[in-house]
Amino acid sequence: MPASPNWTLHLLGAPRLAGATEPVRLDRRTAALLALLAIDGPQPRSRAAGLLWPDSPEKTARANLRQLLRRLREAAAGDLVGAGDPLELSPRVTVDARDPTRPDAAWPDGRLLDGVDLDEAPELSEWLAGARRSLDAARLDAALAAAARLEAAGQLGAALAQAQRALALEPLSEEAHRLEIRLRYLGGDRAAALAAYERCRAALRDALGVEPSPETVRLAEEVARGRRVPARAGSPAALPLSVTRPPALAGREREWALMEEAWAAGKGIALGGAPGVGKSRLMQDFLSTHARPLFFEGRPGDRAVPYGTHARTFRETLGALASAGVALPPWVRTELARMLPELGPSPGPLATEADRVRFWNAKLEAMRVAFRAGFDALGFDDTQFVDPASAAAGAYVLEQLLRDAETPLRTVHCFRTAEMAPEVLAHIRALAEAGRALYLELEPLADDAVEELVRSLDVPGIERVAAEVARYAGGSPLFALETVKHLVETGAVERGIPDRTPPRLEALLRARFERLSAPALQLARALGVLGTDFTLERAAAVVEARAMDVAVGWSELEAAQLVRGAAFGHDLLAEAVVAATPAPLRGFLHGRAAEVLAATGGAPGRIAAHWERAGDPVRADACRREAESVARATLLATEAAGYFRAA
Repeated sequence: MPASPNWTLHLLGAPRLAGATEPVRLDRRTAALLALLAIDGPQPRSRAAGLLWPDSPEKTARANLRQLLRRLREAAAGDLVGAGDPLELSPRVTVDARDPTRPDAAWPDGRLLDGVDLDEAPELSEWLAGARRSLDAARLDAALAAAARLEAAGQLGAALAQAQRALALEPLSEEAHRLEIRLRYLGGDRAAALAAYERCRAALRDALGVEPSPETVRLAEEVARGRRVPARAGSPAALPLSVTRPPALAGREREWALMEEAWAAGKGIALGGAPGVGKSRLMQDFLSTHARPLFFEGRPGDRAVPYGTHARTFRETLGALASAGVALPPWVRTELARMLPELGPSPGPLATEADRVRFWNAKLEAMRVAFRAGFDALGFDDTQFVDPASAAAGAYVLEQLLRDAETPLRTVHCFRTAEMAPEVLAHIRALAEAGRALYLELEPLADDAVEELVRSLDVPGIERVAAEVARYAGGSPLFALETVKHLVETGAVERGIPDRTPPRLEALLRARFERLSAPALQLARALGVLGTDFTLERAAAVVEARAMDVAVGWSELEAAQLVRGAAFGHDLLAEAVVAATPAPLRGFLHGRAAEVLAATGGAPGRIAAHWERAGDPVRADACRREAESVARATLLATEAAGYFRAA
């Protein structure tokens, strides 16, 4: 039997399929279905049918879907879409609009599903509009990044071409306009640079009725005066990467030696202490020196969802295994589908204790597979945020690993001591007293250690105020680094710290948010409110912003070193931005978060918490009753009782 062909699915421009005997043109619904699967991933059949035929009864919609898939199979001479549920694109399909992380040069032109309208399917039409905006935002970011790289390499002509591509995508992007102005001036054509500024002014005035920002005006003034324009003229003082991750780990020699001793003895390690004392950095540096670790973390909001922490933890584990070319046994994937729906249909509720043990053993086997793939240590940060169900399962998994001589998987856990559950803290201390683990309570650093840390940073002139910053920080590495960031961003490194009563760390963190632009501050507030449920799409919906504004705002948060990955760089930043949000606005954002999560499959426990904070106890109680049912279906009687009492 001949092998199925490899296909290329063209979604940019007129949708078509290449790779069969001849190119296949795709009708509107088929193109929309394939785009949905390519961009959003596997979809339940019921959802796909409902989106494509929203006005038809479910039975009719499902029949229509079967006919559509049959026609596609015949036209392509093979199965582009798997026959199971959920629907999933075949791995033999290459998609031109699939990967948002591709190099900028690889982005083809063309509008997503050009010429396709889905007016008869409003929800799907709205999804397509959002996907088109997201694609354009990704292209814009890629063009701007490419222009910056080419400019740094001295390739001004190629950089200018990328800047013009960015302007074609978003004519109102001031960053792209500034790029064109600077590049034309650096290329020796001052008149063309000033003409580019006038085009920027006209575009903003005609479309928005506003003038260019002070940053753009300053750049134009420098050009008009014929002054030397640096590569990043007009931008705020850049924060060196060393301020986020200092090259020196200062003042922890004693703790490091004790950890070495425990490691040699095969013990687990637990690091407690106050926020910002340096637990995470010590754990990361130690494990990266001694092992090939997997790093996980608890996040605020995890406690509202049974197995919420483990859903994220094992999703990250699967990603690491996939990168290593390793697959889990089918039975393990089936069990993990209870909390990871992208793995396929769930086996159903945990009806018996045997069901729960099998579920936990699937987690144990996933860790054993990770060990056999070369990952020999686990680092877990912010353990105080872990939900009780994940904590119970995690304790079982770690206990089994400690007894298994063939899987000597080492662990380091970090937590805020004052926020740990008393029974968990007592268990850690008991393990330490029994000689099975090392428990260290990190104290604030001495001033000379903080001074050493500050001197190691790549900040011109910082050595002159290092001792002053060390005294100001009170032994907190985080406070010291935030102080340096404040001095750099406000241009005060030369002047040093004003002679006044030092503000609390929270006030210093709030001041960093106050220096953000309005779109970036809105996005930071949405991230603080959404917490572990944050995605850029959800944040855009919460603040009712354009995808372009969200993309630009996120770039600003990254440049300010406030975020890392899809979360704040430190949970104290999340607490600071939420606390600084005016109460009425905070309540509104929680209400919007509840609506957005309800529309995007959020956990009922988290939705209930948002409605409570939004001042709507009736909706909160309805969600708690749903959360109670979910908890009972997973044999979590304590959590179910908690939801019942709260409701």
